[in-house]
Amino acid sequence: MTEDRVLTSSAQDASWLLHELVPDSAAHNLCRAYQVIGQLDVPALHKAWRQVLGRHDILRTVLVELDGRPRAYVSVGYDAERSFIELTAVGPPSAADRVCAHWAATRLDLDQPPPARLVVVRQAPGEHRVLIVLHDAVADEESMSIVVGELSAGYAAATGSTRDRGPVAVPVPEQGERLRYADFARSQRQWQTTPGGRFELGWWVDALTPAPPPLELPVDRSRPPVPSAAGGLAPFDLGRDAAAALAEFCAATGVTPQATLLAAVQSLLHRYTGEDRIAVAVPASIRPRTGYASVVGPFTNTLVLCGDLSDEPAFEELAGRTERQLRDAVAHRDVPFDQVVQAIRVPRDPRRTPLHDVRLVMTPKRAIDLELYGTLVRRMPVHNGSARADLTVVVDRVAPALTGALEYRSCLFEPQSARRIVEQLDTVLTRALAAPSTPVARLPLETVERLR
Repeated sequence: MTEDRVLTSSAQDASWLLHELVPDSAAHNLCRAYQVIGQLDVPALHKAWRQVLGRHDILRTVLVELDGRPRAYVSVGYDAERSFIELTAVGPPSAADRVCAHWAATRLDLDQPPPARLVVVRQAPGEHRVLIVLHDAVADEESMSIVVGELSAGYAAATGSTRDRGPVAVPVPEQGERLRYADFARSQRQWQTTPGGRFELGWWVDALTPAPPPLELPVDRSRPPVPSAAGGLAPFDLGRDAAAALAEFCAATGVTPQATLLAAVQSLLHRYTGEDRIAVAVPASIRPRTGYASVVGPFTNTLVLCGDLSDEPAFEELAGRTERQLRDAVAHRDVPFDQVVQAIRVPRDPRRTPLHDVRLVMTPKRAIDLELYGTLVRRMPVHNGSARADLTVVVDRVAPALTGALEYRSCLFEPQSARRIVEQLDTVLTRALAAPSTPVARLPLETVERLR
């Protein structure tokens, strides 16, 4: 196997470090799962997968340790077959889901190419599950859509179905685009040493100094002495009424759904902890606007927003502040999170994420889904069995219903406690949207029905 060395980005460095810190964790697995009904041409899908891996050198990149730091090498000769897994599930339909869950929760090795896998599970004649897993050291959610789109196009070409229908819609390389993710990593490293990069870093140091306190969440168990990324998922559907109330509040105030939901999460955490400074992290895309539209790679950065509730604001005031704070943070989003952590000199505890314990993730609206000509393809829920933080509120949709899931560290929370947190977030949000002039400190955690 021959290799070409390339620069790593800050996101890759951070992902590698956390990957090494919890060796058996699959927390960095990005997953998509699909149910496929109809005659699936598995060899054609396999061919399309090999083409995707060959097209993106980031998907053939390995990260290995050298002098305590990660070094990236692009594998020129590699075993693509080890990343394509074909299995048969025996038993009821849930057996295929269990196989997918197993592979979603199986760690990808960063020192063995490729850091990606495609699993095809045959459930019955004419019924399959397809699982795609990418390590977040080489991809993000937008990159997953690029891979899925190219896989669809490659399958259509391999089966000859493009003669019967137009080409599958996939991200089209911009005119003259020849950039790779390594080019982004190089430009990011160079920018960090410029006066502009140092100024942006200073903005974050000012925004997060003093560092926000760790949150004393209502856990069921004490934090274990060693890092643990094992996690669970508590899905929620807050319904159409919640979605309508959210839309009405946003239209009346000019506050985005993301900022409103972030304010609701901060309100709940304030009620739990009594802290006036509440830090919640949100992911933000730092993909350059030109040149990288079809490039796969980890173009996501972590932004920590620290809400100030010391003056006991009403919810509508907090939401407005959060909107302005979110806009400012996004304007300064290019500073790598690990650089901010180093600059603030936060005391590090390997058992928890620096500067925040809670995250809010809004699922991208325009995710491309798998299309396999001649079959019916339906996206299926899948979880990697891990948690990136103590609590992560994942919002899938804000219309027509407000849906998502709460991801939680299972070393800290029982499943019923996670469901109770979801119920209390629902109560806080419902009351806040119905009476936005209510001070955050007076927002109820329980409904009358649950108190009975």
